[in-house]
Amino acid sequence: MFARVIITRVMPDNVERAIRVSREQIGDARIQRGFKGFYLLIDRDTGKVMTISLWESADDARAVEAGAAQVRQEAASNLNTAIPAVDVYEVAIRA
Repeated sequence: MFARVIITRVMPDNVERAIRVSREQIGDARIQRGFKGFYLLIDRDTGKVMTISLWESADDARAVEAGAAQVRQEAASNLNTAIPAVDVYEVAIRA
């Protein structure tokens, strides 16, 4: 299993908007090949936001990037933040 990890910061008063944007994106992610799960982690005080999406294979995790880049750019614009980078990790332990 592989994880796509995206970390960004928004203004603390935009955290709720970041949650709404993420909820809107979950539907599109769920229909992608190899999708296994999604987490949104937030720190309301600092505005730090982390998304973790889980994928069956590294190829599945990378394949979603073509469409996700545009979505990430639009979300960054809506949240008035920089376009975040994406990292892909192998999940070594899952409990």
